[in-house]
Amino acid sequence: MRIFSLFKSLLLIAGAVIPWRVAAGEGPSDIIDLTSANFGAETQKAGPLLVEFLAPWCGHCKALAPHYEEAATALKEKNITLGKVDCVDQADLCSESDILGYPTLKIYKKGKPTEYRGPRQAGDIISYMTKQSLPAVSTVASENLEEFRVADKVVVLAYATSTEEAPIPAFSSVAETYRDDYLFGLTTDEVAIKEAGVLSFFTKTDWIRSNAVPLIDEISGENYHLSATSRLPLAYIFIESTDLKREELIKELSPIAKEQKGVVNFVWIDAIKFVEHAKSLGLTEAKWPSFVIQEIKSQLKYPLDQSTEVNFKTVDEFVKNFVAGKLQPKLKTEPVPEEQTEKYYSWGQQFLARFL
Repeated sequence: MRIFSLFKSLLLIAGAVIPWRVAAGEGPSDIIDLTSANFGAETQKAGPLLVEFLAPWCGHCKALAPHYEEAATALKEKNITLGKVDCVDQADLCSESDILGYPTLKIYKKGKPTEYRGPRQAGDIISYMTKQSLPAVSTVASENLEEFRVADKVVVLAYATSTEEAPIPAFSSVAETYRDDYLFGLTTDEVAIKEAGVLSFFTKTDWIRSNAVPLIDEISGENYHLSATSRLPLAYIFIESTDLKREELIKELSPIAKEQKGVVNFVWIDAIKFVEHAKSLGLTEAKWPSFVIQEIKSQLKYPLDQSTEVNFKTVDEFVKNFVAGKLQPKLKTEPVPEEQTEKYYSWGQQFLARFL
């Protein structure tokens, strides 16, 4: 152990940045360890550099660890670096960086920090940081057109004859606003334009928002903003994540979600983890699966009677009646509990208050 410590100290003195995994025997990590000795130099680079401020005892930090490592390995090929700071060992550095909780993720470009606002699964970190490394609008040619089309979950591509004439300035403005959420590209390549079926959507941000939401996605605090910014009603399928028939039910209801795409967004949510949110939406019985529609703008709730079985027929009829304006909202709600298993209201109601 003394030999290892001396060897690591010598490497640091020599100015090398050597990443190590916390667990012994796992080999070198693609995450760089940041300390007061190298933090300034690393964060002053052009970047982007994603930094996790953590505490070894933090449960959320431990849960993030494998996703963060996987993302670091994948992003290394794109010359995007991920680093971490142990706030127990580097308490002064974390205090200077205004770290109030763990894990905190910040992106650094030329010394300037910005908040990481993306989800914390490996694929989402890769997607978010890839967008951070690109300009707000990427230039696309026929040679890289197909590669760009599948470069992210949501890709917004504009076909135009000029990079400066209207409506491209408006498109660029939208891209700057939503660059953290979606990947934007622009092509003036005649070959690419001929090969594609062009849709004019330069100023239609609502179209972008609504189509950014998967058909029936699991909703959580990390992706709630995608549904909320679409401004569309949100149809919740409350079901236990361990329910063996969960995938079967989602598949059964998918045709309804497809038919109502652009009118009502469908999501499924862990009924056990977010049981208090279910109560706030009018689902007062711990009976799953259950179904409810929430108006994002007005916050009105339309729960399907919990004595009714959730299946294609009942949900299809219920949703069509909602769209036709034939349903009455449930106005009485449960009081907000003092404690919740998950801070749903912090990422739901607070988000709405900020954006709507």
